[in-house]
Amino acid sequence: MTTTLVPFVHDAIRLQEACWVNGRPHFTRRAIGQWLGYRHPQKAVDNLIGRCPHLRDPRWSVALKLRGTDGKEYDHEVVDPIGLQLILFESRQRKAIEYKIAVASLVWAYMSGQLKPYSGRRMWT
Repeated sequence: MTTTLVPFVHDAIRLQEACWVNGRPHFTRRAIGQWLGYRHPQKAVDNLIGRCPHLRDPRWSVALKLRGTDGKEYDHEVVDPIGLQLILFESRQRKAIEYKIAVASLVWAYMSGQLKPYSGRRMWT
C-alpha cells in the first residue's frame, strides 16, 4: 500500500509529514525532528531511537511505502502517537521540554482530581 503524506496540526504540534493508518496519525522521523528544531532532523531522531531501545519497539511504528515528490515510492517507517510522545520524552529540545511540562501538568491535574477522564469517543481511533 502506498501512502500520501499530509501536514498534521493539533494545537501547537505542527508536523509537515504525516499519514493516517487505521484511523491514527503516523509521522515521519524527519517531520518530528524538523518540528523539534534539529539542524539534521532525520539523523537527530534516528540517534534518539538508536540510544533508547524502548523507542525501537514495533508497537510504536509501521513500515509503509510513501510516494516522494519525484513520484517514486520509498520504504519508510512512520511513528504512531505513542512513539511520537516517547521520542519527545527523550529529546532535550526546547519544544520537547515544553511538551514534557504540559504532560506532567496534565498528569498532576488528573491525579489531584482536577481533570476527569474523557468519556466520549476515543481521539485516535
